[in-house]
Amino acid sequence: MESYEISDLYKIISRDSGGSQGKYFKDNIWYKLDTVGEESRAENIISILLEKSNVKSFVRYEICYVNGKRACSAHNFLSENEIFISLHKLYMAVFHKTLADEVFRYNTAKERFDFLITVFNEITALDLTEYLSNIIALDMLCLNPDRHFKNIGVIYNGADYRQAPIFDNGQALGANWSICPPDLSVSECIEKISSCTIAGSFEVQFSAIKNVLSIDYDSLMKPLLNCGTKSRVTDMLIYQLERYRSIFCNS
Repeated sequence: MESYEISDLYKIISRDSGGSQGKYFKDNIWYKLDTVGEESRAENIISILLEKSNVKSFVRYEICYVNGKRACSAHNFLSENEIFISLHKLYMAVFHKTLADEVFRYNTAKERFDFLITVFNEITALDLTEYLSNIIALDMLCLNPDRHFKNIGVIYNGADYRQAPIFDNGQALGANWSICPPDLSVSECIEKISSCTIAGSFEVQFSAIKNVLSIDYDSLMKPLLNCGTKSRVTDMLIYQLERYRSIFCNS
């Protein structure tokens, strides 16, 4: 496992994120420190899961140490002259309204999902159906309580938009100990975690989409079972994979 000493000259103060992790950016690589639990382990294990799925665009995270603290690292997914714009920020720039407030004016999760697809197609000319569907499906599987509209977005180069990769899964799988203290069991954690994107229930959110996410269980389960490190994050993922096998298994 790599260990890095990084000066605070490279420390980043994020102004468009609900995240709480300490962040550094150096040599086109992002480093995020664990500050509320096992964020780096969750980021790493979910990127391994996505490698074994049909999702084409996601960020791969590696566990490391930064200045003696556990962290994860990931290569910058932006090319030169590109910026990431969250759906929250983009909607605010166009309509001068808060996206979450507008989404929850609709009564059902399906209406909220359709609103997002329609309005961002009008703004960007992109069809975000598969992108948002994969995020909602992944979040049900991995129990991500932090999927707000500031870590879902698009990439802009000054002329055109493209979809962003899936990233920022650090609070999934009970990794945030302020929500799920480390002494809680997997089942106790599941009872405490709720979603926040288009509904307060992961399964209600999932019912609003047509699922396209599939996972190669045969190639995924072996590295999970033999990862060598006992962790509740890993235990929760294995539990969830078995729970939803009939939905996501591609065989």
